[in-house]
Amino acid sequence: MTPPPEGLDGEALHAHMTTLDDQQLSDLIAAVDAAEVISKAKTIDMGASARWYATKLAWPVFPLKPRGKKPLTAHGFKDATTDPERIASWWQQWPDANIGIPTGATDTGGCGYDVVDTAGRPGLAAWAAIKHATCRAGCCDEVFCPAPGPFDVRAMSFTPGDGVDRAPGRHLFIPATGKGNAAGLTVGIDYRGVGGFVVAAPSVGISGARYSWLTWPALPQAVEVAA
Repeated sequence: MTPPPEGLDGEALHAHMTTLDDQQLSDLIAAVDAAEVISKAKTIDMGASARWYATKLAWPVFPLKPRGKKPLTAHGFKDATTDPERIASWWQQWPDANIGIPTGATDTGGCGYDVVDTAGRPGLAAWAAIKHATCRAGCCDEVFCPAPGPFDVRAMSFTPGDGVDRAPGRHLFIPATGKGNAAGLTVGIDYRGVGGFVVAAPSVGISGARYSWLTWPALPQAVEVAA
């Protein structure tokens, strides 16, 4: 596969990606997945990562089983907190615990965002179709359609899947709507809102690959000014 030229801007990278066929795209995805597995060898302080969410983003967090999604506390996402001391205590007890973040509005105990959860090619195809449905008339580039779609995506993360039934995908963070969860919103897409939670980077999936940010969430203005 021909690598993209160095120093590509957004439009040039878009043009390069449209030249790739399905096999080349599959090879690219496989290379990204391999890089995610390799990155697992890096030493990462999960407790410090959890505290970062709490102190920098004001997102409540709670611990999950290592390489899993099952809560380690009695009440799961309802135990989520931004208290640094409590978070430090949890990750001292479970240093390899994954990081859970409750979704939904802050007044319901969430992080202030709902999450559109896409899985594998079906999920990415469904997401592309949803975006394309809002595009200008005459656009024929469905896969790489530039339309933002009906959702105001503020951040995006890579999800590694489980290596068996659930393929790698994306978490798309949108401002909280007040809606609850919806499994199977459409093919390959689930929705996490009030009463839900997601696994956050740099947690490790059952496949051994890490969750990672593709587009980082913006820091609250007060934190940005203070930093």
